[in-house]
Amino acid sequence: MDKRVIRTKRTIKETLVKLLQKTQFEHITVKTICDEACTSRITFYNYYSDKYALVEEMFEDYMNEALADYYALQKENNKEKDDIKGYNNMLTAIINLVTNNRDFFEHTGTASNPYLYSGFYNYIYNCVMTYINHHHDNVKPKYPINQIVTLMCNGLWGIIAESFSANTDFAELKKNIFGIYNDILRSGLFERTQPNLVG
Repeated sequence: MDKRVIRTKRTIKETLVKLLQKTQFEHITVKTICDEACTSRITFYNYYSDKYALVEEMFEDYMNEALADYYALQKENNKEKDDIKGYNNMLTAIINLVTNNRDFFEHTGTASNPYLYSGFYNYIYNCVMTYINHHHDNVKPKYPINQIVTLMCNGLWGIIAESFSANTDFAELKKNIFGIYNDILRSGLFERTQPNLVG
């Protein structure tokens, strides 16, 4: 991709994040984005059909960032492909993504920006669903997978949102999430084929 295109698209995305600090997504228009980014609407529409297409690409960017982090963690500390370590690496990648891009994600709550919440939630849901479907040799959900994934994803997002509100530091956030989710993996929600679940 041409460097000028990359720079322009990055500016547009950064501008949307900046606008979210003070305006709900539903009230942000393409004109507002272009005015703030000092770019023309013609340029905007060269790349995106509307603001929803822009956000969709941002979601894809974020998921690619999280997946790259996950695969790097797997290569670094889970060469044996242990399922539980994989769960923990997936959690780490999601936590890293959200904390590294806090300016965006702290404005994706159900109350403030329900469209952004539902959009990114669907990406996370599909990612976790795919993982559980392909990595349940040692930890198999006792109940329907879609219900377990819904519980885990909504719970994770709720913890992250509460941590943002309370200004919980990163180390404590990560510790709490790992504690909660490893306890869930030890619970009756999952059928276990090996005694020690913590990788």
